[in-house]
Amino acid sequence: MLNSYIDDKTAIGALTEDFENYLRLCRPLMRIYNTASTAAFRALYLDFLRAPGDCIVLRSGLSLATLPRSTAELIEYNELHSLYYDISGCFFDSLRQFSCTEILPFPPEQDPAMLSVADISLTEAQHAAHLQHVLSLLETDKNYELVLSDGIVPHTAILAKQNVGVLMVNTKPPYCAFAFDKQNMVEAFWDYLSNIQKKSPGRAWTLEALRSKA
Repeated sequence: MLNSYIDDKTAIGALTEDFENYLRLCRPLMRIYNTASTAAFRALYLDFLRAPGDCIVLRSGLSLATLPRSTAELIEYNELHSLYYDISGCFFDSLRQFSCTEILPFPPEQDPAMLSVADISLTEAQHAAHLQHVLSLLETDKNYELVLSDGIVPHTAILAKQNVGVLMVNTKPPYCAFAFDKQNMVEAFWDYLSNIQKKSPGRAWTLEALRSKA
């Protein structure tokens, strides 16, 4: 049955038209980014981080924002450094006033793409330093929260700010991202992430779990 659709030009044309009609309906609700619009997405991402408000992030790996500076500066990837300083700066500026909850798998792994910065691969020692930095952040900053959760889809990041918007990112090829700020859609994702957050055993349990891996 599937082959008949693939080989039948009339069927392919009909399916293509249906998809394009669906996409036309979706475009007013969200912005879509791919590798051809990387610069635009990075600008949007920094604007998202700078926007005031609490943030909940579900991701399948540790983030670039929480990478320790000393580790970032050892990575021989010129494009990374300026992006790291921008993202990390925005992240920690926001933490001074607003909370950020990261939902990660356990044990937290390294996502090679690290939010669309392709071809980054940390050594075992660098990953350990990253994990230790996250542990230190959780121990010292009351505005930073970490939830360890099962069942997170690999190579995925969902970032939500309740009165700002939502970013959804696929962090493996083909890289793509979706951004939307329709309030009913934002509220739906915020509620979804908040429900995961509420199931956390708590900060003390998370600290002990991280210490066992750091």
